[in-house]
Amino acid sequence: MKDRIAQATAAVEKIQPTASAAAVPRPAETVPGATSTAPLTSQPRTAPGTLLAMMGVQKDTERELASLRKQLEKWVGAQPTLPLDPASITPGPFPNRDAESFEGNEWEEFKAAIEKTRGNVQPILVRANAGQEGVYEMVFGRRRTRACAELGLKVLAAVVTDMTDMALWEAMEYENAGRANPSPYEQGRSYKLALDAGLFTSPTALANRIGKDKGLVRRYLLLASLPAEVLEAFPSKRSIQKGWAEKLADAVQKDPDGVSQRAQKAREEKGRLGAREVFEILTVSANARPQRIEIAGSHGRPVATLECADRWLSVKLSKEMRLTPRLVEAIQALLEKERDKLHKQ
Repeated sequence: MKDRIAQATAAVEKIQPTASAAAVPRPAETVPGATSTAPLTSQPRTAPGTLLAMMGVQKDTERELASLRKQLEKWVGAQPTLPLDPASITPGPFPNRDAESFEGNEWEEFKAAIEKTRGNVQPILVRANAGQEGVYEMVFGRRRTRACAELGLKVLAAVVTDMTDMALWEAMEYENAGRANPSPYEQGRSYKLALDAGLFTSPTALANRIGKDKGLVRRYLLLASLPAEVLEAFPSKRSIQKGWAEKLADAVQKDPDGVSQRAQKAREEKGRLGAREVFEILTVSANARPQRIEIAGSHGRPVATLECADRWLSVKLSKEMRLTPRLVEAIQALLEKERDKLHKQ
């Protein structure tokens, strides 16, 4: 047994330098009146003891490695983050946030929360600019970036490369879907930018891609397509409700001049009118029930139906009464006669 232990520890004996003794702490120098103490640690003096000590160290190392592996597993696939200067981040191709998102009490409260934590806790996402080193394009996180810029702080960002415009827009869309901040107008603006950029062939294709109702996407797009004068009539674009989209668009289509005049009056009253009041003012003619007039033929059945409201007129003819050139000329002559009367007034 003694011979086998000696053979097993021969290699260990070879690597034991004479300096091993120096590894053992020397006793403290004797100071008159002081009590001598033994060293706190001691090295094994025999080859078997050294082997056992090395085996213990190896087990400790293996346990530490296993613990580190467990910790690393939590970070597999994680995106590294960097503190960036907000000035190095451009708006990117789809800036859906309206300027009003960076104003008011809600914005000041948001900025105060960023200041309290000395920066954004949740990283934003940016795309590296292939043409310019150190310049990035926004994917999502415009409000966090703007807040850090106004506070003079770095913005914590995750940086991606080789991201297509489609992937960028989708990442922005899914991030915004999990937040309550984007207004119906801003959501519509995001959809309109994607369609204008050719990412989707139609609103239906866009709705199918993101799993949204086609009618909802259409309403958002109607809001984003309203004339600037109509949008500016409201207290803020963010106050426009998605349920108003169709009536507003209908009013603009049927009575553009009337809507323009009413929008101008609403802008003059801005600050004194609520969003719903502005909506009702703009759509007054569209909301009014049109007057319906039927013209009966000799058999008693209507041969023509007229519908008229504040500033529009619709004429529908039955199959029995055809739209002849003579009828068109008569209608045109009547309208021109009314026009001449207006000029004389």
